[in-house]
Amino acid sequence: MYVLVQEGSPVALDVKDKRILLALSENARKPYTDIARKVGLSPEGVKYRIARLREQNVLLGARTVISFSRLGLTSYHIFLSMHPPDAKTETALVRFLQSRHEVNAVLQYLGKWDYEIAVATRTPQEFDDFRSALMQEFPRAQDEQFSMIIAPVAGTSLPARIFPGIGKDRIGRTEECKEPFALDEVDTRLLMAIGENADSSILDIMAHTKLSRDQVSYRMRRLQDEGVIVEFRPIINYGALGYSMHAVLLRLQARDAKRERTLASYLRNHAAVIWAARTIGSLDMIIYIISKNPSDFHTSIGDLRVRFGDLIKSYETLIAYKEHKYTWRASGDTHSIAHNKK
Repeated sequence: MYVLVQEGSPVALDVKDKRILLALSENARKPYTDIARKVGLSPEGVKYRIARLREQNVLLGARTVISFSRLGLTSYHIFLSMHPPDAKTETALVRFLQSRHEVNAVLQYLGKWDYEIAVATRTPQEFDDFRSALMQEFPRAQDEQFSMIIAPVAGTSLPARIFPGIGKDRIGRTEECKEPFALDEVDTRLLMAIGENADSSILDIMAHTKLSRDQVSYRMRRLQDEGVIVEFRPIINYGALGYSMHAVLLRLQARDAKRERTLASYLRNHAAVIWAARTIGSLDMIIYIISKNPSDFHTSIGDLRVRFGDLIKSYETLIAYKEHKYTWRASGDTHSIAHNKK
């Protein structure tokens, strides 16, 4: 768990630190030698600075972003409120969610909704079973809404609003929803090795998977080419840099494909957007935005409403407070990837 809002003074970074983070945001597995050439340091100097960024809690690790659709999984996001709020019950709720293999992320908010739960299942029935178990275990979770992710439309770990003027313009990636890919047992071992630690060395991956260097390199490249591995992403603590994260929940007017494509392009190019996805269900779109202060966030929301007022029916905003879980897949769940041939 880590706190998503700013606490204390932001960590002071120089230009080289910023360029290192920018290089890692492009690929968390980028070799020290490649980063060194970009920032004008020795490889040892880059290694030292990355270690220092970890000590300062600016850099919290690295994750391998996996395509759920290629694993045969569908992603759902549940928003719920606790009535009445109770610290003991909420602690039990978080532990319950951390233990569930279907859950890959848990965010706690300040606002109408207390929690956002990201769930990935193979079938709608599995998702319904999870919801039933959740509501039975925690009857105080009285208000609830959920949406199914149709397609992510934007995603980046380091939006351009952070470190403006450094590096080229940064555009959020998109992710295509494709048919499931038939993983074999070796693919599964490899994903298990790099899922939570995307920056693991080749030697560590070889030890974990019992594969040769050439086999590791070939398999990783193949999984990237097939769209199973989307990217290797650093986990950046925005709070340590003086930023807060907000969720914006949109409900749209009658669906307009052309205007929605324009909105998606706007979000991909937006300097403050971390992630956005089209959904169906209670919501039509979920957006994560970073801001330095309320005025900064108000400007982002105001621009969105002015540009797309004809498309937006209503919206809600939440302030992200804590992240209790974030994983490429739920801990200990190998079934969802090892058996996706069926």
